[in-house]
Amino acid sequence: MRNLAIAISRVAYSAWIGAACLFVVITLQDVQSPDLTSIEKARIAVQRFPVYYQFAFGLLIVGFVLSFAGVSSRRERRSLLAQCLLALPLLVVAIDYFFIYLPLEEMTAATEDARPASFVNYHKASKWINAVQVITTLVAAVVLCLPSDEPTPRD
Repeated sequence: MRNLAIAISRVAYSAWIGAACLFVVITLQDVQSPDLTSIEKARIAVQRFPVYYQFAFGLLIVGFVLSFAGVSSRRERRSLLAQCLLALPLLVVAIDYFFIYLPLEEMTAATEDARPASFVNYHKASKWINAVQVITTLVAAVVLCLPSDEPTPRD
């Protein structure tokens, strides 16, 4: 059972990295398209970002919870380091969601209205915190995928 939990955790963290990168590439392609109006671009953001955060929370929570089954049996110091690294992307996504995305969503919801001046600062903060979140997820996934020094018991 331990092996299955850690395998699912590894897949969840890795899947989130791929999903986040794919989301960014596709969204940037649409937002930079000269064929779309600013209203259409705002609608794209309003439609896509809730799904982005649903995937982020879903995959990171599943990965974090299941990681306890595999990582907690390892040496205490390595286990503590791994759990902190695995919690970090989830913490960063929560901070992003509540303190940056929700205000941005409110500014963007009225797609035909002009954006307030603070929109630019929130948008820049969103880009940076999302980059940090993907990087911390990558580091956590690498640590999670490192082989254990202990022999694995057969389930």
